[in-house]
Amino acid sequence: QALADYDRAIELDPNLDFVYANREQALAALESGAAVEATIAPSATPQPTQAATEVVATEEPTLEPTAVVTEAPTQQPTAVVTEETPTREAEIITLDELVVPTVEATPVQAEIIPLDELVVPTVEATPEVTAYDYAVQGDAAYHSGQYAEAIEAYTAALELVPDYDYVLTWRGHAYHYSGDQQTALDDFNRAIELDPSNSDSYHGRGLSYYEMQDYDSALQDYSTTIELTPDAWYAFLNRGLVYQIQGDDVAAIDDFTRTLEISPDFTMANAQRADSYFALGDYESAVSDYQTALDADPQNMEAALGLGNTYVQLGDNEQAISAFDRVLDIDPADADARYDRAFAYLYLEDYESAVADFDVVIEAQPDNADAYYNRGFALSELGEPRDAISDYNRTIELVPDFAGAYLSRGIEYIEFAGSDEGNREIVAADFLQWIRLTTGSSIDDMDATEFAMIMTAGDSYTFEMTQGLEMRFGIEGEIGQQVSIEVNAAQDSSADPIFVLIGPDGDAITADDDSGIGDAETLNAAVREFELPENGRYMLVVSHAGGGSYGEVKVKVLP
Repeated sequence: QALADYDRAIELDPNLDFVYANREQALAALESGAAVEATIAPSATPQPTQAATEVVATEEPTLEPTAVVTEAPTQQPTAVVTEETPTREAEIITLDELVVPTVEATPVQAEIIPLDELVVPTVEATPEVTAYDYAVQGDAAYHSGQYAEAIEAYTAALELVPDYDYVLTWRGHAYHYSGDQQTALDDFNRAIELDPSNSDSYHGRGLSYYEMQDYDSALQDYSTTIELTPDAWYAFLNRGLVYQIQGDDVAAIDDFTRTLEISPDFTMANAQRADSYFALGDYESAVSDYQTALDADPQNMEAALGLGNTYVQLGDNEQAISAFDRVLDIDPADADARYDRAFAYLYLEDYESAVADFDVVIEAQPDNADAYYNRGFALSELGEPRDAISDYNRTIELVPDFAGAYLSRGIEYIEFAGSDEGNREIVAADFLQWIRLTTGSSIDDMDATEFAMIMTAGDSYTFEMTQGLEMRFGIEGEIGQQVSIEVNAAQDSSADPIFVLIGPDGDAITADDDSGIGDAETLNAAVREFELPENGRYMLVVSHAGGGSYGEVKVKVLP
């Protein structure tokens, strides 16, 4: 039977050398009765090839309050694990032992197919997808900003290789940018357990801690990243941002400087360093860094805005307005730039331009209390006290503890002296609220008050004014009695005195700042011949207004 099969094989393909060899062995076996071991045809099954050992994946840099940046990850070698297929050793059976079952043959007419018409079926092998393959897919999606797809691919890789630390690290990054910080932390923690020397995992965890406002933990992880990768400029940059938030601008400047030493072209670090210089009052250095950032990126509105505000601090308001114009040329709707430009106009005493800019800001931000307050100031300077009072009212509606609005509104009411809007009690109530808010004093319980002095006509009292200080004096009075009070700053004092007279019933009844009733040149305050409304002890509360809070002050009750 074997010889018949070999003959048929040769008939179909005369070029099969191994068939001839096997046929010769079969003939010899028939003559000798020995067993035969056939030569197996060579396999067409492709052998497995080793996967590539390294994939370089890069992460798109991203900056948060400002600017968060990530590094370029390097994929770890992926081991391809193959399962050995066990082979069974052939059992040799001699021809004399071979039992051939007999089957009643049914004659069949053989169909002869020419060799050129013979169709040999082919089977395509489906290659197995490895964890490495899924990791590569995840990297591609990650770099395209498709974080959901990246997470899906990385997760498939981890189902095959649960301890694939590289994939855990970069799935953590994908979760971070998807906003799922807690899941990101879980991945980073596991990756660090598997490979404590992988700086990418520490840096990624630092990014998530930063977003969760756990700045101490973020700082620690960024520092570990730097220990493991001393040239990780992105870790220096992000640690600098944490130092800024914690108020350590000196340390922040050191980190931003190191960032620029490693990566001189990353001028975003110049803008961040400029912010810290600004906070430290080093305005010249801030100008230099903001300008460097703008030279590299003329569209950097944050740098232009910072440059403008720095020029304001330097008193160069024309340059400041030019910088703010630059921002508004790029984005006319930028309310911050318009607000800051309005402020520069105030310093230049261009009140009409300031009002115009504040109008635009308020239209865009109707709850911006600062805009109402500063527009009120500009309107006051333009001689529009009613409109100014309206803006101060709106400021107080939005922010009831806005101390400056009470002081400014009280001053505007003095402009209406003698009219319904300008009575002394309204002014006194506003000035008293200013003192309460700026000193933290309640000034409510007359009986529990300890006076610095009980004063009568002709008495005086001198003290040193400091920030947040208020002094209380008692004055015995009778109904109809007229009193005159002066609170004067010494010649070399920068104090801006303000006082309020409170009646025996606890109501504020008169007050003054440097509104013209006192000596406006020295910011003194005074009332003349004020008629007391009832018998009893009055309380005179003395503090400072907005013009200055330090220096010698003298209180006098005139005879």
